[in-house]
Amino acid sequence: MKGFCNTGDSRHQEWIDANVSDIPDKVRGQCRKKSEAMVAAFPELRIVGVSSFGMREHCWCATKDNKVADPTAHQFRGPFNYSRFLEWDDFPTGKCMNCGELIYPDNPRTRAYFGVDDDEGAEYCGLGPHKACNKILNREWEDFKKEQKQSKRRKRRG
Repeated sequence: MKGFCNTGDSRHQEWIDANVSDIPDKVRGQCRKKSEAMVAAFPELRIVGVSSFGMREHCWCATKDNKVADPTAHQFRGPFNYSRFLEWDDFPTGKCMNCGELIYPDNPRTRAYFGVDDDEGAEYCGLGPHKACNKILNREWEDFKKEQKQSKRRKRRG
């Protein structure tokens, strides 16, 4: 059987069966991609997981009441212990391209975890995109495009 699903919704297992290879080596390293696709198909799910499982990260989908739909569970030799990770809030979704700090999803669970109740506090704790960093990156991008345009003009003039 592909994946693991205890959500009680047969559509979740049907999606896994239709969209995921049954060969464990072909799903290794695909957990994020397959989980994102599954969440896109089923908005009632969210991506959760652990940022380091041995040498790799692993993520999967879960319902509001922490029932699991893991499209790539069959890559592991034995059962995966979801319960010890489901009690955590969502794990970091990446690093800010500007400052390098971890970015966490901005949702009620992570706001409660960090004790944040306003947008200023959310940004300070790294929830969602860093708005200040995005402004800096956008400004740098606009400056870069302007410089490229000026450079092309100088080359044409000769």
